[in-house]
Amino acid sequence: MNQGKGLVTRRSLLQVGALGFGSALLAACSQSAPAASPTTAPSAGAGAASSTSSAQTAATPASAQSGSAAAPATKPTVAAASAAAPAASTSGGAAPSGSIVFMDGINSHSKLCYQWAQEFSAATPGVKVQVNFIADGTQMVNQLLVQAAGGTPPDVFTFFQEIIPIDAAVERNLLFPIDDLIKRDNLDMSDFLPQAVNLNRWQGKLYALPRDYGNQQVYYNVDMFKKKGVPLPGTDWTDTTWTFDKYLEAAKALTETTGGKTTQWGILTSPVWRVWASFVYSNGGTVVKSDSNGVANAISLTDDAAVAGMQYLQDLIYKEKVAPEPAASTDLGPVDFFGTNKVGMLIGNPTQVTQFRAIKAFTWDVAPLPLGKTDKRGSGGGGTAWGMAKAGKNPDAAWALLKYITTAKAQLQEVAIGATTPSRSSVVNSTEFLSPTLPPKNSKSFAQAQGYVVRDPVNINWPTILSKVVTPNIQLLFGGKNDAKTVAQMIKTQADPMWGKT
Repeated sequence: MNQGKGLVTRRSLLQVGALGFGSALLAACSQSAPAASPTTAPSAGAGAASSTSSAQTAATPASAQSGSAAAPATKPTVAAASAAAPAASTSGGAAPSGSIVFMDGINSHSKLCYQWAQEFSAATPGVKVQVNFIADGTQMVNQLLVQAAGGTPPDVFTFFQEIIPIDAAVERNLLFPIDDLIKRDNLDMSDFLPQAVNLNRWQGKLYALPRDYGNQQVYYNVDMFKKKGVPLPGTDWTDTTWTFDKYLEAAKALTETTGGKTTQWGILTSPVWRVWASFVYSNGGTVVKSDSNGVANAISLTDDAAVAGMQYLQDLIYKEKVAPEPAASTDLGPVDFFGTNKVGMLIGNPTQVTQFRAIKAFTWDVAPLPLGKTDKRGSGGGGTAWGMAKAGKNPDAAWALLKYITTAKAQLQEVAIGATTPSRSSVVNSTEFLSPTLPPKNSKSFAQAQGYVVRDPVNINWPTILSKVVTPNIQLLFGGKNDAKTVAQMIKTQADPMWGKT
């Protein structure tokens, strides 16, 4: 299969990284606003790396770092957490040695990436790790692509598949295939969610180890529901009673109007890609059609189920008037708006839970997405991963670091700073992640939701199609300029010539 042969160039991939859609994509998945920082201050190198507006241009040796992220608040209960990944050579010989560069683009890792480098070097004395922390995923991808084009890529890096689809990354030789290394070292993959692993597999080969696997959820104001006498949403993703109709009924009951002005909203809607797409999926629709290899090749939003799901969202704003118009929305972010106690429900992802926990004025919880005219929900989502550069100069040490930062211990360290929806079953079901003494009460819903995630379309040209066609037209839907049928047809007409050959 030749996906888009001749269409993929260094320039086109650099454009993928530079497009403005990056921040909207990341807001809808694992890249929530930075979680509360650990109290331990980073060293000078880590502090310099913490800016969210620009990349750190000089890598910093891990051995020079004197600070580290705070340890997990509680002792890990996952059995594997205490075991560091053993160092191993890709040639099966001596332990790895030399220097490697670790590029981390997770915005809440301003301290953790340095802590990992320190811990790994202590466990693998022959290896020096230089950390290049870039707090914005799109900026990180830009730098990654520039360095890769120049023949000097980082040895290990965050793989943002929502910015560079797996087929594009493979075609550009960005990723080192790791199946042989897994087999040689007999690396136990059973704890990783299979669907998270499969995100990083292409044409039968695995190219990265999953970091997280997120989804969309309903966050709701429990006190507001109870005050209005509205039945609480269902708690289980298999519950067929929590439907689009019930979601609307609850929103109507929660909405308050005084003197012709709405003072309390039932729902806060969002034009963010994975959020609105979830209503298409949960109504039995799809966004794209794909060929037998899984490569997206046509828009399917014009199908009846997809149009109905999109129209439902527009009607919440303009017909039912239970959600604010985008132009009339507050300047606050969605979580802050929710925290004003003036909105009953909104859609968010699990990595935002740290932000929600700052809300003390009322009780809140999470629920599954509502179910439309279908028998199974679908949630927009996916995950980031950790990959090795195919052109890296020290694959022995890179592989050892890759194993280290994907252990249960490393994922628990991310949980401790509220930075992830873990890809390991043991961690996503752990006491540390579920936090039974903290909200939400229904935290088990996060793990259950991982079985309902619909991955983003796989096509080299998808990021451009999303940025240049899908998002601008969806703004017309949420702005009330065109109905769903018209918007869907506009997207299809404009996007279908852009897929390229498969």
